[in-house]
Amino acid sequence: MLKEHLRVKSWGNSKAMRIPNSVAKQIDIHLEDEFTVEVDEKNRIILTKILPIEASEPNELTVAELFSEYNGESFTTEIQNLGEARGNEKW
Repeated sequence: MLKEHLRVKSWGNSKAMRIPNSVAKQIDIHLEDEFTVEVDEKNRIILTKILPIEASEPNELTVAELFSEYNGESFTTEIQNLGEARGNEKW
């Protein structure tokens, strides 16, 4: 278990702690990564890294799978042509 001593500093109207590089490397933290923060019943701070959407792609369902058990009324729709993809859209 890696253990580091951190000091709280002021950052604007907030408080901040720097994450040492040794910790960042061990848990694979990169700039712009996002985390959830929780405080447990013992006032411990729990940071959990939010995984990018790409990491969960293999578990994504197709439209057919999502509606495979749908028994409601039938409906019709019109397909819209939205043009060429301009970025990382998944069409």
